[in-house]
Amino acid sequence: MAEQDLFVRWAAAADGARVWRRPGAVVVACAALAHWDRLVLSGAPEALAGLLRDVLPEVGPTFRPFGPEDLVAAVVAEAPELELTARFAWMESSEPVGAGSGGALAGRGRVARGRGTARGVVSGLLRAPR
Repeated sequence: MAEQDLFVRWAAAADGARVWRRPGAVVVACAALAHWDRLVLSGAPEALAGLLRDVLPEVGPTFRPFGPEDLVAAVVAEAPELELTARFAWMESSEPVGAGSGGALAGRGRVARGRGTARGVVSGLLRAPR
């Protein structure tokens, strides 16, 4: 599960990352990860909701849970004291995208189709309880 999760690998590789595990859940805390203090989530929503209740008081109010949108929404359903506050897109590609591959922006506001296997993953942030 977490070993294959791109977000978890990204956060765990950062300087100062801290990891919490419990059966079915992994949370990685990392300050200033892409400009924000993040708690990267991976696992089952029920287990994550319980683990977040332990982690949030320890890391402080600047840290925000982060992960794939469907997972974040399911965690919010399990932990109503949390609130979904933002969404953004994440792009992942298994092949390099070069100038000639068609993966760059082409023309005015159009995106050309590339040869790669890029896929968009929409992620969300949560507001921690105050």
